[in-house]
Amino acid sequence: MNSKKRKKGLAVVLVLLLCFAFAVPLAAASGDDFGLDIEVVLAEDGSATIKEIWDINANQGTEIYKQLFNMDGMEVHDFQVEEDGKKYEQLEWWDVDASQEEKAFKSGVVGTDEGYELCFGVGEYGRHKYELSYKITGFVYQLEDAFAVNFQFVSPEMNVKPNEMTIKISGVNVNPDTRVYGFGFEGDIHVEGEEGDYYILAVSDGEVDYANVFAGFEEGSFTDANQTYASRSLEDMIDEAREGSDYTDSSGGGFPWFHVIVSVIFLGGILTAVTASSKKNKRLKTLEFTDGRNELPAYKDVNYFRDIPANKDMFLFYYIARQADLVDEQTAQSGLVSAILLNWIRTKKVEFDKTEKKGIFSSKDTFTIHFLDDGNGLSTPMEKVLYGYFREAAGANLVLEDKEFEHWCTKNYESMTGWFASVDTAVAGMLGKNGYGETQTVKQKVMFFDTNIIKTIYTPKFREELLHCIGFKRFLEEFGSLGEKQVKEVVLWEEYLLFASILGMADKVEKEIGRLYPEFNEQSDIDIFYTSMATRAFVLHSISNVHSAESAARFEGSGGSTSFSGGGSSFGGGGGGGGFR
Repeated sequence: MNSKKRKKGLAVVLVLLLCFAFAVPLAAASGDDFGLDIEVVLAEDGSATIKEIWDINANQGTEIYKQLFNMDGMEVHDFQVEEDGKKYEQLEWWDVDASQEEKAFKSGVVGTDEGYELCFGVGEYGRHKYELSYKITGFVYQLEDAFAVNFQFVSPEMNVKPNEMTIKISGVNVNPDTRVYGFGFEGDIHVEGEEGDYYILAVSDGEVDYANVFAGFEEGSFTDANQTYASRSLEDMIDEAREGSDYTDSSGGGFPWFHVIVSVIFLGGILTAVTASSKKNKRLKTLEFTDGRNELPAYKDVNYFRDIPANKDMFLFYYIARQADLVDEQTAQSGLVSAILLNWIRTKKVEFDKTEKKGIFSSKDTFTIHFLDDGNGLSTPMEKVLYGYFREAAGANLVLEDKEFEHWCTKNYESMTGWFASVDTAVAGMLGKNGYGETQTVKQKVMFFDTNIIKTIYTPKFREELLHCIGFKRFLEEFGSLGEKQVKEVVLWEEYLLFASILGMADKVEKEIGRLYPEFNEQSDIDIFYTSMATRAFVLHSISNVHSAESAARFEGSGGSTSFSGGGSSFGGGGGGGGFR
């Protein structure tokens, strides 16, 4: 076979592989865009008022319909439709076989043996925004020990599926402890809001096969809830809903691993090459600046910066590093806490101790950190709070031993998550005072509503500091090959080590210190062979535990990623099909 034929054959194989790998996703995504926003308001009696906005291209059939089956203990009332602001006429009897002209701008409900069909006519073909509203009594289930909602808002039998979808559930008894799960679509579900105005928000970010939302209410009550499952417990219902879903390790999960594997096989070589080059040539993340120069140069084009950037403020440096996407979140968080702990050691706010623990056959080094006071002498509120967390983890003897902070972080992951959020808030609040940014209030549409969003626009001064931080990372990466003279200042090496920790590069700087300044350990309170590495060990697994505990909590119903499968096959309302006919 000559080279031309071989290339042509290879091209055919590659095209077939692509088609095979993505056949299902492409089929699912074909057709016109369909945006679906659903808002559910729960009432004290257990009923729900539902509003759906269908932003869709009506290009076939004489009507659009939605079936609501599995409606034991539920009734539908007051179904209404508006099209682009025009209210439809409500018919007492809906004729499925009527003509398009007879159905135009009219709506009706068909009762069936399985439930209801909500129907409305297609007037003129084209893109329209339809607003459906209706009330369902008995929407909330009374359980043996709690209350629950399990409803299928989008059915797998629908002949048109949304490619963008939001579901918001608000009203009585929704609170941060409400246990929430989403099934049948790729996306996220969690509880948002503030005291007196909490709501469940589910948002798709990919394919929607169907959409089930399960919510468990362990607090509060509904006066006239659906009694269909009154003898069952909340945990029993959750277990059934999670069966075969991505929330468990069951084999029935619906994630399309096959397509991923085939895609990886085909694209692996290309991705490897792109990734290798992008580390040096990647375009930096675009930010918004007051002078309109929002594009930043390629990473490799930023000049080295040898001084400590961000005014030697570790919190500001951490914030900038995250904004510039110089380091991933977990690494940056571990690095920030490590850097703070190292700084406490070098400034004698805490005392680091290494002892040799002898065993029968061998001995090993053990490390402890002694918290000497209450931390009032620390310079920032964030440090004082963190110091308090370490003291609490250390226990009554105020000596932090191996694993103690790890265990504390697992139990108190919300405290640490909140602490990192407070760091971001505190730094963002200081940007304006330091000439780094301006805050603006802009309107942004969230579901059906215009919401005021506060956003930060950065100044040229911030861009200069950001480029210094990028240049500093480049300097640390290339230090050993730049022919630099040996730095003899202990303080500067210590500062390099602190800020390198935030970038996840402490090990590299330690190596350079050992090579260029071997007497460093004799002149510094930070011993690079013990103190620095041991401090990272105290922190690294602890912050990892924070993220693991947070993810685990999501899978226990406090929110997080949805499951593409599961949802409960033998209980719950809704479903049944719909679309054009």
